Amino acid sequence: LRRASQYIDRDDEPAGGPLLRLRDGTLARLLRGEPAEPDGGEAGDAWRRRHAERERQVTEALLATVPVTAQGRDWLAAHPYVRAHLACHAAEVGGDLLAGLLADLDFLAVTDPAGVGPLLTFPAAELREVGRAYWRARSLLGADPHANAAYLAEASRAVTGAQGGGGRIRPLYTTRLASVPHDDSLLVLTLGAGSVNGIAVATSPDGRLLMAAACEDGTVRIVDLMAAEQLGEPLAGHEGWVSEVAFGTLKGEGEAGAGRLVLASCGLDMTVRVWDPVAGTALGGPITGHTEPVISVELAAAPGGGLLLASGGEDSTVRLWDPLTGQPLGEPLTAHTNQVNQLAFGTTPDGRLLLASTGGTPDGTIRLWDPLARTPVGEPLTGHSLSVVAVSFGTAPDGRLLLASGGGRQDKTVRLWDPLTGKPVGEPLGHDGAVDTVEFAPAPGGGRLLVSASTDTTIRLWDLADLAPLGEPLAGHTGGGVEVAAVTVPDGRLLLVSGSEDATVRLWDPTTTAGGRTRGDNARWVDAVAFGTGSDGQLLLASAGQDEVVRLWDAASGKPACEPVPAQCGSVLSVALGTAPSGGLLLAWAGDDKKVRVWDLSAGALVGQPLAGHTDWVRSVTFGTGLDQRLLLASVGDDKVLRVWDPLTGEPIGRPRPGHTGWIDKVAFGTVTGGGEVGGGRPLLATASGDHTVRVWDPASEAEVSGPLTGHDGPVHTVAFSASGRGAVVLASGSEDKTVRVWDPLTGRPLGGPLVGHTGWVRSVAFGQWPDGGLLLASGGGDKTVRVWDPVTHACLATLQRRSAVRALAMTGALLAVGSDDGLSVIELDGRLAR
Repeated sequence: LRRASQYIDRDDEPAGGPLLRLRDGTLARLLRGEPAEPDGGEAGDAWRRRHAERERQVTEALLATVPVTAQGRDWLAAHPYVRAHLACHAAEVGGDLLAGLLADLDFLAVTDPAGVGPLLTFPAAELREVGRAYWRARSLLGADPHANAAYLAEASRAVTGAQGGGGRIRPLYTTRLASVPHDDSLLVLTLGAGSVNGIAVATSPDGRLLMAAACEDGTVRIVDLMAAEQLGEPLAGHEGWVSEVAFGTLKGEGEAGAGRLVLASCGLDMTVRVWDPVAGTALGGPITGHTEPVISVELAAAPGGGLLLASGGEDSTVRLWDPLTGQPLGEPLTAHTNQVNQLAFGTTPDGRLLLASTGGTPDGTIRLWDPLARTPVGEPLTGHSLSVVAVSFGTAPDGRLLLASGGGRQDKTVRLWDPLTGKPVGEPLGHDGAVDTVEFAPAPGGGRLLVSASTDTTIRLWDLADLAPLGEPLAGHTGGGVEVAAVTVPDGRLLLVSGSEDATVRLWDPTTTAGGRTRGDNARWVDAVAFGTGSDGQLLLASAGQDEVVRLWDAASGKPACEPVPAQCGSVLSVALGTAPSGGLLLAWAGDDKKVRVWDLSAGALVGQPLAGHTDWVRSVTFGTGLDQRLLLASVGDDKVLRVWDPLTGEPIGRPRPGHTGWIDKVAFGTVTGGGEVGGGRPLLATASGDHTVRVWDPASEAEVSGPLTGHDGPVHTVAFSASGRGAVVLASGSEDKTVRVWDPLTGRPLGGPLVGHTGWVRSVAFGQWPDGGLLLASGGGDKTVRVWDPVTHACLATLQRRSAVRALAMTGALLAVGSDDGLSVIELDGRLAR
């Protein structure tokens, strides 16, 4: 190695490095017996056939080194090089060899994401669902293959509804249920820059597909779409939101910078900036002249191979610039009577350059300009109500020039125009919100289509031949302001890329609208979960959140147990399940309308009238039993009091319990079964408050048993009692101070120090039991993790990565329900964690 060091690179790779590779690709080709690739023609085709055959031999030889068992290939025993780079070799061959490899979740659990990720960014149709599941799990994947296997199987369950996994790699948990918001996108990228206000797509000189995103944090971010990763550092310079971005290419024989990619951006700081997106550098200083925020920019090829830059903004003007010098080209165009929302360049059949601009409320017009002469073309196009948000030039199936426009929130229509005659083409097309984007694109299989996106969070496709919708709207974004662009990938397929106010960038396959859609069952943000057991022994799970219904699930099968129960209130903040004296199951929920509702699942109806008495939001409800085995219901909320009810009669039991000086986020029932006669079978209530304390109450006497329990340095969001297992019953709490604490509920004393590890607020805690009766404790919160603890030793047994903040946990045995910003999952923890 010392003698050969000048020819060898060493890579420390996550798949088990270090690995050694030849530094010189020419030397590598020579050792493989490959000459340099010819430019094209028959010689090039023959070279590629020979190359694919060599790579097939290499791939099969590498596969042969992986041990095979009855459960499949043992990827844990594979050589680090094989795990890291086998997919790249198989990609040179393609076909069934690559498809079989990428469909193996065990392989995906051990391979290097940097190598396999790009292969699943724009997957072939047969691997589309595999790619969606992989990219759903991608941000969670790390060095532990057992954790990776769990994340991949859960993602597969969420995307396809089928149970993934089943290979040799034993996952940290098994997914029983994964219900997520409806999402048709292939993958989701989070740039970490707030809302995405505008996007543009272009091909770099070296053939990479690049996307630029205009971001809320004042930066422009460049993404390599094939690798699905951000390139370099964000382009910084704007002060405040970046509103829009646009690509252009400098061309021209003999011109310095011919073929050079250029990017323009504009923002609320009233400037336009021009960048080299590949180098990540600014081309000159800010372009100034607008007197209000700049909303839109566009670039077009100018005569002679240069570029023409147009900008429009809230000062009601359209301005033209030389983007490389920043000098204005003539006087501003001033026909609009209100802000200029969008610009678009187009070319007439005889080669003339046109510029279209749209006006905000109450202007509501589309104006056409000759940008070189800086004169209007024809009369304004009218028809939209009040505001026109989007505009784009395209080509009709018969070759005619078309103009598409999108109306604001009062209008909600997409309209087509003949820009040369100023006449509308066909009838308006509808959305359920303001139309943020219109874009022309080639249709899969031939023809032309129109793509539109709206504040209704959907992307819609329209057949230009008959102006009819193509399939169902594409859904997945959770915020409005959806910007979309069409992109043709190297294999010739049309895909869509979009950005939104929900701070994500998404990729879409428009053929998804024809079938194979995956529809989730939950709204985003599941705020509440609770387990309960029916009279027939069926384990049920209740969940609720922002969609104003309560859902019941069969926890064993992961399937809905019944139709959703209408909440009859706003967002549901808490749910609980309890067993009535008759043996039937009762469901309680509460939210922001200050009431508690009780539902008889057998009768399918409310039990009496909603329980009224709270004077502010009710944040938590829970069932329990008194000393006389009477069923009780407790509730707490922002009015700082604890209330106890008879859930069958709706009558309050005792007076409201004041004591906390801040809102109460959580209430929990527990039964102390240890500690001798004093504590035997004694019911308790615990409350967690924004006043940084926990209090423990006797539900019968209205008195505090212990408290306030102090030690947390921030608002306490959650409390939970352990079930009756080995040892005494204990109480756990979680706080905004990022810690979990364990207490003796009778004395109020802490049992050891805080459980430390979370890097964000702790929203929920829940106790469970291993099959041998040993206790376990789960906690989750704002750091997007669920942590599993031994509450006796305070050891962290596992850290489970999640895709979003964790808002609710419930446990029974080793079965854990997780409600998050991203939906609902029920997972069964592997018993190895207890050892």
